[in-house]
Amino acid sequence: MNSHIMKNIQIVIFAFSIILMLPCCVSKKKFLEIELERNHFKDKFDELREVKADKAVVESKLKITESTLRQTTRELEQLTVQTDQLQRDNDRILKRYNEIIEDNKDVLSTASVEKLTLEEKLSQQEKELDAKQRELEGLEYVLGQREGSLEDLRTDLQSREQRVNELETLLNSKDAQMSQLRQSIQQTLRGFSAADLSVTERNGNIYVSLSSDLLFKSGSDQIDWKGKNALKQVAEVMNTNDDIDINVEGHTDNVGNPNLNWDLSVKRATAVVKVLTTNGVDPSRIIASGRGLYAPILPNDTEVNRSKNRRTDIILSPKLDKLYEIINN
Repeated sequence: MNSHIMKNIQIVIFAFSIILMLPCCVSKKKFLEIELERNHFKDKFDELREVKADKAVVESKLKITESTLRQTTRELEQLTVQTDQLQRDNDRILKRYNEIIEDNKDVLSTASVEKLTLEEKLSQQEKELDAKQRELEGLEYVLGQREGSLEDLRTDLQSREQRVNELETLLNSKDAQMSQLRQSIQQTLRGFSAADLSVTERNGNIYVSLSSDLLFKSGSDQIDWKGKNALKQVAEVMNTNDDIDINVEGHTDNVGNPNLNWDLSVKRATAVVKVLTTNGVDPSRIIASGRGLYAPILPNDTEVNRSKNRRTDIILSPKLDKLYEIINN
């Protein structure tokens, strides 16, 4: 509502007040009509004066901020409707006011105090409306900021989902590769007995376990012809899968000096590595290690169990360089 309209309303109210003090100038019927008009306008003015919005608190969450913005918008729309109604009422009252002015020019000089009061109230109302508008603009700005952050989060989520999909694809490919490798090794070594050789898959790795009886004589680290033949066939499979890392682990039972057993396990692992590299396996792919008696697969409480603990494990692992690259990006 502009200041001109409010000033007119103030003048009307003051004029009505003056008319109430001058019953001799206006008929009773006319006085009652004016009194009704005055009360009606006063009610409308009181409604306008009571329109005050508590300063909204911008919540930290986007959903609450949007709800507050929508509520503020609805309040402003309602205020606009009320203002339009008051404008129409003011036009009607102003017309009546002008008629009264013509009849009561001599009393206008006494209206300045009440006029100033009404102007002050109107100014206060306009300040409150301006504050509400600034508040609305602030909420719109915050909402824009939140929407930008939300879009960044969506983009980041899409990037993460893409990386997860890449990881799943890579892992599935590695699983299929290891499964195919296990089948190839089993097919290649199908001529050996289960007591001499076993092929298992554990934790994504393939374990080719060779008994000491197949590879070595008791207490020796020299591989006999049967062991070399088995290792040659293993090397042929490895050479067709050059993206597989190889770890050769030597193991003993608990009979004898632990330190000597440990040394023997290392020497046997190194002997196996030499045979594999002689048959074309890239030395940079292989690690030789000895575990001695410290990684048994069975308790060393019977001769049968001890013979199974005396073994050499060739552990085949998929290279995970690409996997780490995806994770670290």
